[in-house]
Amino acid sequence: MPVSLEGQDTELRRRLVIENETISGHCDRVAALRQEFRHTIRCLERPAEGTCVTYALELLNRFRTLVVELQAEDVKPGRTFVEWLLRNGKVAELATPEPDSLALYFDVETWKHAAVVLPLGRARSEWGSYAIFEHRLSEVPADYGNIVRFFRKASAHACSLSLDASSSISSPRDPPPPREDGRT
Repeated sequence: MPVSLEGQDTELRRRLVIENETISGHCDRVAALRQEFRHTIRCLERPAEGTCVTYALELLNRFRTLVVELQAEDVKPGRTFVEWLLRNGKVAELATPEPDSLALYFDVETWKHAAVVLPLGRARSEWGSYAIFEHRLSEVPADYGNIVRFFRKASAHACSLSLDASSSISSPRDPPPPREDGRT
């Protein structure tokens, strides 16, 4: 069942939209917001690469070479890839969040962000190309949308096969994910 973030941490979420910053500077600015807001966001890691999708689906940890090769061909694990996973039933929606499941954030119907569900209404996610944070489900930048839906996480192996579907494993029933540039 989707969770609405409407009216939750509204001003904090607006202020968490931080752009044009270094990874360390981004973490520092999020931490500084504790002076104004009682948030529980913690900067956990400051990776040099990755996005919310590669982090939540563990793609860089387990399939780095494949991801790098596909990104060189403009096949990226981003919005188009997640929409393809949803449209083709590669992730199963859950009625309630479960630890280690996916929390997918939407602005109306448009997917915006992915996180890993933790116990007690918390999540862990990489914010754009910035740091990895632990936070309450509602403690995310406002531009990630106001709807959170929960999904059983596909295995990293299944995701890598799905990401690689544009090469050798596609079939008429299971079209490959579109490229980020819209070409097929």
